[in-house]
Amino acid sequence: MAFRFDLLRHLSTNAKLGGTVAVLALLLLGWSRLHYPYSYAEALFLSNLISASSKNIEKIDLVELMPGEWETVCESHGYDEPLHLTKYQKTFPTAGAMQDGSWGLIFIRSDGSFNLVSSSCGTGVYLHFSGNRCLLREKAMLVQDTSRQDWACKVLTTLPG
Repeated sequence: MAFRFDLLRHLSTNAKLGGTVAVLALLLLGWSRLHYPYSYAEALFLSNLISASSKNIEKIDLVELMPGEWETVCESHGYDEPLHLTKYQKTFPTAGAMQDGSWGLIFIRSDGSFNLVSSSCGTGVYLHFSGNRCLLREKAMLVQDTSRQDWACKVLTTLPG
């Protein structure tokens, strides 16, 4: 009798745990499908980006948008391969989603640790690096790309040269 009671209690506990895990999995899936930020740094960057782009500032410095001591920022679209940088002896995952209108950035610190930021035109802003895929911190500036005024969102690109 005691064995049966212990078995029922064990099954009940596992069912509760399984239900909790299922609910958490569904929440995470919904979170990722809605493209919500995965970190405080990403949320802060997106908030700062939307604020700066709405003010029609001539040049936007990525240093002012992204907290931390990163030294390199690289563009990373979902259609791109993972990015290998020999300087860090590391391959970085893609940041943006595999869909048109999405974009991603990888902010890399001197030790090779990194933060990913991704979003889409749905936030009102699209980022594109012209020329180099990666920029040093001191050259990480964005300007509005006036050649793409027909887009549904504001397009920001890196400075030429």
